[in-house]
Amino acid sequence: MPDDDTRIRAIEPWTFGGVRLSKSDKFIEMWLPAGATEDNGALYYGTRGTGRKYVIGGIYNVEVARGERVTRFGEPTWTGKYAGDDERLEYSRADGAARVHYQLSRDHANAVKADALDAAMAPLVELAGKCRTRTETDALIATVMRAMLSTPHKGGRIG
Repeated sequence: MPDDDTRIRAIEPWTFGGVRLSKSDKFIEMWLPAGATEDNGALYYGTRGTGRKYVIGGIYNVEVARGERVTRFGEPTWTGKYAGDDERLEYSRADGAARVHYQLSRDHANAVKADALDAAMAPLVELAGKCRTRTETDALIATVMRAMLSTPHKGGRIG
């Protein structure tokens, strides 16, 4: 098969179908060449960010080269046209569902991290509750901070 630089490039009208989530919960863009459906012929490309630079259901001119795979070149350009209302509604629904699923996954991961932090802090909170004076509390805080500043973490020392 010829490499991408020797295949013949063409401009094709494609419809932007919104974002979906990859198996690793990363956003990917769904593009539909003429005649394709989400279940048959849709093409998926990685995206930087959240895929909000294109209009869902909007039709774009896309420079492509076809072979064993379809390679997209450059940025798609807006034609000013749209897919039908039913298709746009379905693409928007699926895009919204992907975004909600993504946010719920992030919220769950953050909650798990917060629960772990709460559990790790429990002994310190209990110890702080036993402090009788502000001076004892300040000493405990200073001891904890000193320990944190001298403990290496992923990015190196905190302090």
